[in-house]
Amino acid sequence: MLSKEIYTRFSTLTSLVLSKEKEYMYIYYLSLIISSYNLIGDAFLSFVELYIPKLAIYLPKKDTLSDAIRETLSPIIDDESHLEMICNLLHSLLHSERNPKIHIYLQMTKDFTAIYVIKNRLSSLYNNTNISVTDDYSKADIIVTDTLEKAKPNKHVFYLDSTKNTGRWAELTTIIQDKFREKINLEEGL
Repeated sequence: MLSKEIYTRFSTLTSLVLSKEKEYMYIYYLSLIISSYNLIGDAFLSFVELYIPKLAIYLPKKDTLSDAIRETLSPIIDDESHLEMICNLLHSLLHSERNPKIHIYLQMTKDFTAIYVIKNRLSSLYNNTNISVTDDYSKADIIVTDTLEKAKPNKHVFYLDSTKNTGRWAELTTIIQDKFREKINLEEGL
């Protein structure tokens, strides 16, 4: 089965560890692309060109990962356009697995329960896989404080005067989401 062989070769390139369910999804998507291409041949490329905007999995990728995927799969896929499509699919799927983490440092001095309240609210809004509260200032992406703090490069300092201020909470969640999107885009090279 070509799709399984492609996936096996691809998985040796990455350090990504996927669950069996995700492995089967990769193989399923590969099977769909291979079947569609085999059924309608070069017309498949013309069909894909009809989509506006062009689908992300069909946009050519030019980086070391795509070169490595191409090099690994070229011995088993002869057709260049078919190889390009499969490389782009695998590249897109791999980037969807990226999961950056936002580190938040809490520096609250006015209200002794503020750190506890903020941690609880953050954990109820976000999962621990993506957002974590850190005790290490140097690792923090966002510093939440109730005092005046000088801004530092690569750190967002956010002033939260009170844990009861709903307007500031809305701003904080927006900042966290923006920082998360920024990290995803940086990791994907967008």
